[in-house]
Amino acid sequence: MICGNFSQDFDRTKFFIDLVVAIIIAYLAYRAGMLDRSGGLAAGILGTVVIGLGGVSWALVLLTFFISASGISMLFHVRKSVVEGDFAKGSQRDASQVAANGGIGSVLVLVYVILI
Repeated sequence: MICGNFSQDFDRTKFFIDLVVAIIIAYLAYRAGMLDRSGGLAAGILGTVVIGLGGVSWALVLLTFFISASGISMLFHVRKSVVEGDFAKGSQRDASQVAANGGIGSVLVLVYVILI
């Protein structure tokens, strides 16, 4: 038995729906210019973990953080463009940035599933 009743409660249909939802959100963020390709892939994987294991409430927290951080980046784009030349990364988030910002949420949802 893994993680309490987790292995017995695994629902393939729900997992597939969670995967599709995460991929759609990651794709929309990619098309909006918030993520590059690697960031879109990482967001799809991370989103599947968070939605699949934590449910909608965990996913909403992650989405709120992502949308607000992206909105702030867009809001201050002019100011950022002045100093952006000094840095290698632009405003699109890549896989390492997605992992850095969403990885903690993924770890917390895994710990939550294991302990509860």
